Amino acid sequence: MAAAPAAEAPAAPATQPPQAVDAPILPVPIVPRAVQSAVAVDTQHPVKLSAKAKRIAARKAKAEKAKAAKAAKAAKNKAAKAAKAAKLKAAKAAKAAKIKAAKAAKAEKLAAAKSAQASPVSGTKLSKAKAKAKAKADAKAAKAKATKATKATKATKTVQATSKKSTPPAQSEPAVEAPAGADATDLYYSGKRKLDAGDYKGAIADLKVSQQLRPSARTLTLLGRAYFDGNKLPEAEKVLKQAGAHDEAQLLLANLYQQRGKIADARRVYQAFLQAHPDHAKAGWVRNLLQTL
Repeated sequence: MAAAPAAEAPAAPATQPPQAVDAPILPVPIVPRAVQSAVAVDTQHPVKLSAKAKRIAARKAKAEKAKAAKAAKAAKNKAAKAAKAAKLKAAKAAKAAKIKAAKAAKAEKLAAAKSAQASPVSGTKLSKAKAKAKAKADAKAAKAKATKATKATKATKTVQATSKKSTPPAQSEPAVEAPAGADATDLYYSGKRKLDAGDYKGAIADLKVSQQLRPSARTLTLLGRAYFDGNKLPEAEKVLKQAGAHDEAQLLLANLYQQRGKIADARRVYQAFLQAHPDHAKAGWVRNLLQTL
């Protein structure tokens, strides 16, 4: 509470000059303790604010460090996954390439086996070594074999020394009567089995009856081969000519001419074979052979 103002002095008489009046004394304000505490706090506030900021900065730095570590870990995991995916993709591509190469090798092997099927001379399948040999090597081997056979034929048959380009007439053989109930198909396969077994005479007998019962170029071709393997070349030539444009008959006839040294006739038959069968499995072999004749 403010102090009560002091009582004014009594007025002086009019005859006396006025006296000076003292100024009022104002009360001193009292500062509450709460305000004093607030002031004390304010004097310490800069120190407390600096420590708090330091703690906040530390927590913020720690959070940023954790965030950076987490991001680095995520990037590392992502790179590992990408590397693993690339590795799997490369392995898959390598496996696919390996399978493709295996298929190509298998196809090439099958093509080689197909092109090296029955030999034009014997009709049997070539050995694996010959199947892998090149066409040029096969042609040279056939030519050497033909030369050797020609020399043997000239040594054993004096007829060829005086013969001309035409083939000597085939010797006539007695006709074979077909037994009762004979079947052309059964006789064909019977003759084929005998031919494979080396029984040329029996094969010729069965195939002749089969041809009499049901004439066909296929039977004539097998009969010509039986004559050829039985070293009856004139008969073989006659029968093979009757087979016409049958592919195996033409190949066997051309080889017969090679064996007898009649290269011009062999070339003529080979060329006729290519004209009649341009897409035959042995067409490439024949073309290569013609280049060496």
